[in-house]
Amino acid sequence: LALGRWKTVLVSAMGGGAQGVFALDITDPARFAQDGALWEFTDRDDKLMGNVRAPPSFARINMGGKEGAPVYRDVAIVASGYNNHVNDGKDTTAPASAAAMFLLALDKAPGTPWLLGSNYFRLKVPVASGGGGGHDTDAGAEAMSHALGPPAVVPGGDGALAYIYAGDLQGNIWRLDMAGGPPWKEGQGRKLVFVARDAQGRRQPVTQQLNVAYAPDGGYVLLFGTGKLLEAADTWPAAFLSQSFYAVHDDLLDASPTRSRADLEPRSLGEAVGGVRVDGAELRYTGSEAMRGWYLDFLH
Repeated sequence: LALGRWKTVLVSAMGGGAQGVFALDITDPARFAQDGALWEFTDRDDKLMGNVRAPPSFARINMGGKEGAPVYRDVAIVASGYNNHVNDGKDTTAPASAAAMFLLALDKAPGTPWLLGSNYFRLKVPVASGGGGGHDTDAGAEAMSHALGPPAVVPGGDGALAYIYAGDLQGNIWRLDMAGGPPWKEGQGRKLVFVARDAQGRRQPVTQQLNVAYAPDGGYVLLFGTGKLLEAADTWPAAFLSQSFYAVHDDLLDASPTRSRADLEPRSLGEAVGGVRVDGAELRYTGSEAMRGWYLDFLH
């Protein structure tokens, strides 16, 4: 909703060609030449913006109104993506390992500048040491690019944005608590839910959008696979490491530790007539025998 009228807005990433996203008003094709271009948001507007390869998401956020009356605003949500730390000659290089989620107001008037905290919001994701065990060190984790992946948005009971989930190249799965509305304090409401590692403790990159499902008796089940095919080196035999599919239960309790595969029930692939089957013990999300989900290692 922009300027009191419903509109159809298309928001697209610039992919590998440039670092940013753009928005078009496609409500009336006959008027597109006059007012179809709404805005673009690039690394010139915020240095943490990188190459985005996935479609942005949309959500409505509760801005917080007077006397508790809700005031909603529609936004496009996009992660900082890849290569924001690479020097591209435009003096727009982000600090190493910096990553963030951006909320971009759809009603920003064309031609007006982007203003942090006004028509766009930036939620930085901390550089994590990678809880959940493993063999790499904190310094090694920080030296790697985070490259935050596309957001999975979860609405609350009023339809407004409640949570954002996203993975990164280090295998970290993040939850961002959005229900409180802006201003979101730096570092608050960011939870490292899970770290994906293979059986040898090596980090498994997450590059695709997570799927989120309701879990029995509360919380969510996060479903995602690992793996990366983004650059030439990913096609080299040395990069053909074990990858997995995960279903991780997030109970939404910030006191819960960061989970690892040790908290999950293993699954395996078996032969079946006409294909394969998935084998494994029965899974319970609640009770004394509860597990935090399951994982399946792909054959390679």
